[in-house]
Amino acid sequence: MAIGLLSGTALVPFLWIQRGDNFDHIRLAALMGLEIALFLTVPLALTVGALWKRSRRTPPGFVLGVVTSVFGILVVTQATAAMRWLEGNPSGVGNPDGEVATAAVTTLAGGVALLVGTLILIDRSVALTVQERHRAIRRRIAQRRETFLS
Repeated sequence: MAIGLLSGTALVPFLWIQRGDNFDHIRLAALMGLEIALFLTVPLALTVGALWKRSRRTPPGFVLGVVTSVFGILVVTQATAAMRWLEGNPSGVGNPDGEVATAAVTTLAGGVALLVGTLILIDRSVALTVQERHRAIRRRIAQRRETFLS
């Protein structure tokens, strides 16, 4: 899922829908393109990930968790800023209902990315802790075996 969320950004330039020249228009266009891209890439990445997980032994690394979390934070902050701009007085666009819904869904997608990144970090931390415990137990068993045999 993290790969699907991150790969959605690659499609943003191809899905550009910009109405004005202002920075806020550019931000809104990027968020709308990201939302459309996420609808395409996340299901595909989940399908590929489900098939690939069967052959994979190690959990995702810390880098993927950090990058996904930072991506989620960035998307949430930008979508929140776009919603404030759209709902401001005067409104950023003529009839902002569709754009506000788009920004709200994109905020939700950013929150999901932040949650997924955090879960990857927690999962990796737990996996490392378990591996360290197993190594310590194996060392104790080996030491006792050497003591017993000598």
